[in-house]
Amino acid sequence: MAAITRAIVAASLALTGDALALMQHQTTAATEAPEDCMAPGRLLFLHVMKNGGTSVDRFLACKAQRNIAGFKLSLGDVHLYEGVKECTAPTICSTHGEWRNRVELCGASFEAPTKVFTVMREPIDRVWSMYNYQKAKEYEESGTTFPPVDQMLSDCMHGKGYEFMCEAMMNHVTIQTLATSDNLLYNVSSCPKCVEQAKGVMDNLDAIMLMDDFDTFTDAFDHSNIFSDNQEPTTFTEDCDLEHANPTECEVCTDEPTDYERKIIEQYNHMDVELYEYAKEMKTRFVS
Repeated sequence: MAAITRAIVAASLALTGDALALMQHQTTAATEAPEDCMAPGRLLFLHVMKNGGTSVDRFLACKAQRNIAGFKLSLGDVHLYEGVKECTAPTICSTHGEWRNRVELCGASFEAPTKVFTVMREPIDRVWSMYNYQKAKEYEESGTTFPPVDQMLSDCMHGKGYEFMCEAMMNHVTIQTLATSDNLLYNVSSCPKCVEQAKGVMDNLDAIMLMDDFDTFTDAFDHSNIFSDNQEPTTFTEDCDLEHANPTECEVCTDEPTDYERKIIEQYNHMDVELYEYAKEMKTRFVS
């Protein structure tokens, strides 16, 4: 358990450092006058960990600069501000948290945000990436490694600990991100009601992007009309592109799960798999 605790701390520090690194990509906007700032509560990004969200956060930070807007990152216990610092009421908010807790996480202006979007990833790939990411952090911090993924998921199912990892690796989008109720259990074999509630939330999102479509993300984002460059200052010359950020570097990981590991991960994530297949067919999925 101490190993998992260290991994959680390491993950939190990694998130902080990566979010601060956003500032390396910023260019000064054309104004410092708060009255020129875009209105708050315009765009909410539901940032699911290991779904390419850090790359999207950097992209959104650039968009905020271009449009004289505030940008809040609500990453667990870490709260950071990007975009134009004088715009203290955020126009954009990115959160690791849940849709239902958006006001607590992002502020009152996000009770009814103008637009909401998220990025989905094939669930087995997401879980494997999350497992490797935290495994690498644990090895870096202590020299020890996590249990094999099948053992960890089995332990989660039987309530043997690793709560942070269990919540992150077992139907996370269904039970956490898009859930309409608190205190849903991750270690359940089936919850059709949970899936239908998550689909209901997804139906009301203004745009869904798939990580598989990231090659055309910038075009898809612009075509979705969830955020328009309507205040573009002439002094801001930087293009807003989607760049690979926060990659996992791990000496003790394998790039791909084995067939057996994929089967085990799918077994414990079939609700997220159903949700992902649903997202692929939605009219609000933007590809380019």
